[in-house]
Amino acid sequence: MNLPVDVRFIGMLSSESAEAAALHGISTLDARHGEVRGWKVSMEPPQFTVGYPAYAVQVQAELQEGALVATRAHGVDLVAAVRDAFEGMEQLLVRRSAPASFTSSGH
Repeated sequence: MNLPVDVRFIGMLSSESAEAAALHGISTLDARHGEVRGWKVSMEPPQFTVGYPAYAVQVQAELQEGALVATRAHGVDLVAAVRDAFEGMEQLLVRRSAPASFTSSGH
C-alpha cells in the first residue's frame, strides 16, 4: 500500500485497534478497487445522535474525478464503527463501478 493514507483521531486519544481496523479496511479495498489514489479516515468520540452516544467515523476515498465519503455513527464500539464505515465505502465503490442501468417506460 503506497497510497497516501491519513488516519486521524479528533478530540480523543488514538486507539491501536481502531487504527489497525482502518488500515485493514484500506488494504482490503485497495486490493479490490485500484482506482483509489489516497485515503482519509477520521474518528471522533461519542456524540449524542438521536438520543444515544455514538462514535463517528468518516472514510474518504480520493479518486481522479473527486472523492467518495462514507460516514457512520455506531454505539460505544469504535472498531465496529470503523468496520461499518468501510462496509459503506465498499458499497459506494461497487455502485460507482457498476454500469448504469436504464429502464424504458415505453412512452
